[in-house]
Amino acid sequence: MLLAVVGGYLLTESATALLAWALAALGMARSEAVVLGMLLAFVLYLGLLVWAFAERRLARLWLVLGVGTLVAIGLAHVVQGAA
Repeated sequence: MLLAVVGGYLLTESATALLAWALAALGMARSEAVVLGMLLAFVLYLGLLVWAFAERRLARLWLVLGVGTLVAIGLAHVVQGAA
């Protein structure tokens, strides 16, 4: 349960940062990009929680949440550096 809550939060947070930076880099106003990212974060976090509690394999859950978080953080740093 702790993995679902914390891992889902970390993945959601990093994906939200990536989305906000990417939208701002594409020309959207930074404030609007942040608000849109935060609104979509609620849907993403809920989806991740539902999936995490339905997933039967703990290894797959660790893999998806861990690798997804690291990829989103890495891409956010790349997009941030390009902006």
